[in-house]
Amino acid sequence: MVAYFCLYELCGTNKNSQFETLKSLSAFIDKPWILAGDWNSYLNFEDKKGGRPLTNTALSSLNEFANSACISPIHHRGYQFTRSNGQFGVRRIDGKLDRVFSNGNWFNLFPNATVSTEVMASSDHRAIILHPDRTGTRSPQPFRFEALWLLETSFLDVVARTWLSRSPRGSPSFIMSRKLVKLQHSLRVWNHS
Repeated sequence: MVAYFCLYELCGTNKNSQFETLKSLSAFIDKPWILAGDWNSYLNFEDKKGGRPLTNTALSSLNEFANSACISPIHHRGYQFTRSNGQFGVRRIDGKLDRVFSNGNWFNLFPNATVSTEVMASSDHRAIILHPDRTGTRSPQPFRFEALWLLETSFLDVVARTWLSRSPRGSPSFIMSRKLVKLQHSLRVWNHS
């Protein structure tokens, strides 16, 4: 059995009482468990880019909670920030407010688990995606374009078929990113066939 808890925006004066409630709950759970969500708190100085610098006080509540509940953040791969204020230039603030924590029992089951994020067209937060890799035998291989593919007659067919396939809804940049991910997958499959 694995226990999962999802949180939506711990905030305001209730944040510390919410941390206390979760800390109390953690004392009764001896099974593998994870906590995921918008913590509205920073864990490290590197978790914020732009705006006023973080202080030790700003980092203390989430760190104290994680230490007392005996949980650790699951390794984050890819783009590190999970929220943006939507501004540009010197007014832009990026932060890592959303994350996934787990206890030691969960890490023992999924020692190679990682977390990544995806852009969501209708939110200032990125979606958190948990990758609970149990095998630990291989790390993901980076995608590499092979110039030799251009000599294959079927290469352009794969590109055209993938690119012209049904597009997701969202902003132009979201649609472009999804098409590129789809194309990468199609080219991997094509290359191995």
